[in-house]
Amino acid sequence: MKKRVKKGRSRWVKIVALFIVAALLLAIVAASLVAVLSGGKTVEGTYRASDGRTLTLSKNGVARLKVPSTNQALTATYEVDGDVVKISDESMGPDNAISFRVVGDKLVIGEGASAEAWVKQEDK
Repeated sequence: MKKRVKKGRSRWVKIVALFIVAALLLAIVAASLVAVLSGGKTVEGTYRASDGRTLTLSKNGVARLKVPSTNQALTATYEVDGDVVKISDESMGPDNAISFRVVGDKLVIGEGASAEAWVKQEDK
């Protein structure tokens, strides 16, 4: 007499194993997509305001603001916290940091009608 239980159990084991393999493959694909899509985004680079001012954010955490009419550059430090870039200088004090929101390839300061967007420039 043959046992049918073994054959049925074997089929369920194969189904469960197939489900686990499919779930693992899905998790690997999802993790790869997250790594590819989020890994390339960085705030480092040069941004330009509508009036010609430029803001350069370096890899070492240094922000450099250049105003064309004065031919001078101001240097400060910056840090990134989620989608916010905070620029501060010791002379300004910690409560006077300037905050920009990262919106796509722009840094936006202010809200509503008074918001100003600084557009990231292409590397040349």
